[in-house]
Amino acid sequence: MENEVIRFSNRINESISILKKGPILIWGDLHGKPFYGIYKIKSSSTCENRLILNFDNETKVIIKNPVGCTLYTGYINVRDADYVRLENKQYFKEHKKFGKIIFYKSNLGFKRLILINKSLLAFEIYPDSFANT
Repeated sequence: MENEVIRFSNRINESISILKKGPILIWGDLHGKPFYGIYKIKSSSTCENRLILNFDNETKVIIKNPVGCTLYTGYINVRDADYVRLENKQYFKEHKKFGKIIFYKSNLGFKRLILINKSLLAFEIYPDSFANT
C-alpha cells in the first residue's frame, strides 16, 4: 500500500504543468531575499519516508516524514515534518523539529531557534503575486 509520501510525490509529478512558482517558506522562515527567491518545482521523488523536491535552479528540498501534504490551486504545502533541508550547490539550510521548537542551522554557520506557531507550515511555496504574473 502506498503511503502519503509516495502518493503526494506522484501527484506533484502529475501536476508539474500547473504548479506555480514562488518563494519557499520553511516553518515561516523565508528562503532568499523577498522578490528574488522564486522557485518552480521540476520534479518530485521519494527515498524511504522522505519527499524530495527538485527545483529549476539547482535547489533541492528534502522533507522527512511529511504529514498533511496539500496541493491546491497550483501551490504546495506540508503541515508538519521531522525536518526540512534545503540544498543549493554547496549551500544547505536545515530545520529540525524538537517538540514545539525548530532548530535551524546552515553550513554558513547560522544557528537559531524558532518557536512553532500552529499557523506555521513545515514547508510551503508561498503564493507570490509578483512571481506568477
